[in-house]
Amino acid sequence: MPINNCQIRKINGTDRAVFLPIKITNPNNNRSIKTWGLVDTGATDCAIPLQIANLLNSSHITGQEKIISTGNGKASAFRHNLTISIFHPEKPDENGN
Repeated sequence: MPINNCQIRKINGTDRAVFLPIKITNPNNNRSIKTWGLVDTGATDCAIPLQIANLLNSSHITGQEKIISTGNGKASAFRHNLTISIFHPEKPDENGN
């Protein structure tokens, strides 16, 4: 289902960005977490903070290492397969609750 007509939200001081409710699931153990995600239509990969990866029991050391470019320069990242579901912020009945 397309997600249309979402307002731009300010989260943690970030302005002019689209954040939507998401659910991230580790398909290896079905652990999941609901949070808000920044929608970046030009991104090749999705970045998940280490704290969230730990909650999903997805150890960064088991992933394939990759050097990425960020706004703060180069950084190490670790590739994993996770499922990300995106929901409309004003339709909580469709948010997988």
